[in-house]
Amino acid sequence: WDLAGYRTIADTLKINLDAKLLLTASAPQSLAVGSLLYLTSGQLDNSDPDVALTMAAGSMIQRATGTITRAPVFAGLVDLRYTSTAAVVTTGPEVPALAGVLDDFTLSGDQGVALGSALLVGGVCTISGSDLVTGAYTVVLGPAATLVESAGTTVVGAVTASRTVARA
Repeated sequence: WDLAGYRTIADTLKINLDAKLLLTASAPQSLAVGSLLYLTSGQLDNSDPDVALTMAAGSMIQRATGTITRAPVFAGLVDLRYTSTAAVVTTGPEVPALAGVLDDFTLSGDQGVALGSALLVGGVCTISGSDLVTGAYTVVLGPAATLVESAGTTVVGAVTASRTVARA
């Protein structure tokens, strides 16, 4: 898709099966996703430096086994959900790198997720369906964040939390 101007997808952009969506532009352009970027399978190639893939505030990235080439621009808080029932998934550039961007994180697929970078959660971190393996990385829970692990599923590795305590 050669972007000739600013474009908006009001609801969902879904990449499925063996599809590959290549975003290009001859000058700086933006493609905004308003609600959901769903990376079922296939690949979203947003590596063109003239293309800014922007996730709207309040939107979600849902990933099964699909991939994205480069981190999107986050216009506010976003949610992230992993739903793979086909293979273990390693997180990629879809994970916001800055604190204060990722609100809720959910792992509901039964194949597991391995961290490819630190996970900075500001809302609810829900682990159900399978384990989250941190490896060399850490799940960092912000001051108001909570961790919910369903029976039989856990974070395997490092979790840190930031809390303000009061004097008694």
